[in-house]
Amino acid sequence: MRLYDTEVHFQYTRLTIEAFDNLLRIVGPKIEKISTHYRNPIPARSRLYLTLWFLATGDTMSSLAFAFRIGHSTASMIISETCESLWDVLQNELFEPSEHGWKEVAKDFQDIWNFPHCIGALDGKHVNLKSPPHSGSVFYNYKGSHSISLMAIASARYKFLIVDIGGEGRHSDGGIFKNSVMGYRFQHNQMYIPVPTPIIEGGKAMPYMLVADEAFQLNSYTLRPYPGKTLTNEQRVFNYRLSRPKVGLIIDKKDDAIKQLQEKSGAKMIIIQEEPSQEQEKPL
Repeated sequence: MRLYDTEVHFQYTRLTIEAFDNLLRIVGPKIEKISTHYRNPIPARSRLYLTLWFLATGDTMSSLAFAFRIGHSTASMIISETCESLWDVLQNELFEPSEHGWKEVAKDFQDIWNFPHCIGALDGKHVNLKSPPHSGSVFYNYKGSHSISLMAIASARYKFLIVDIGGEGRHSDGGIFKNSVMGYRFQHNQMYIPVPTPIIEGGKAMPYMLVADEAFQLNSYTLRPYPGKTLTNEQRVFNYRLSRPKVGLIIDKKDDAIKQLQEKSGAKMIIIQEEPSQEQEKPL
C-alpha cells in the first residue's frame, strides 16, 4: 500500500510522505514479520499506514478492517503492536526536562516572542468522548459534554513539550494540572528548572516561569494575568505582554490545527466505545 497524493497522505496519516518514510525506516524493523511458506505477512508499510490512519481519524475498527481488507481482530492487533513499537523507538524524541533543555526553550521564547525566562505555555483542552458506562457525571464538563483533559506545556515553536492526558472533564484546568504527574514534579522541584538569573546586566535575579491563564494558580514557577477589570496601566500592559507568548497563541494554535484536520477528515470527536468482536480473517 502506498498513498502518493500528498494531501490525502497527510489527511490520513498527519505526516508528509518524507516524514512517513523516515518513521517507517525507524520503526519498520520492529514491526516487519517474517515471510514463510505458509503465509505472506502484512508488510510493515501497511501496518504503519493502518496505525496512523486510526490515530489520525479515529475511524472504527470495522471501517479500518474493511478499508485494508483484513479481519477486525487482525486490525486491532496490528494497531496495538505498532503503537507499542512506536513508543519504544521514539523514546529519544521526547523532551527530557533538564536545566539545559529549559534554557533552550527559554531562548526560543526570548527570540520569537521577546519574552525572557519563559519555559513553556501551559493550558488544557477538552477531548470529547462518549460517556463510559456507569461513570455518572465524572467526565461531564462545564461545556455540557463528556470529556477527558489534554494538559500540555508547549514551546515557542508550537511543539508539545510535556503532556498529561486523561484528567476527568468535570475538573478545572488548574486542578487537573495540580494533581497530574508533571504538576507534582513542578511542585516538588523535580523539573530541573534553572536557577533565577538577571534578565539584564546588573539587574535583579528573575525566575524561569511557565505562562498560563487565570485558571492556574500563581506560584514560583507559573505566571498568570492580573484578574479583574479594574487594572492599572502597568497591569494591563503586563497582561498584554503575558498574552503574546501565552497559551492563546500557542496551545490554541495547535488546537486550531487539530480542528482543521478534523474538518478535513470528517472526524468530529474522539469516541471511546467498544465494538462487537468479529472473527479474524487471516493470520498476522
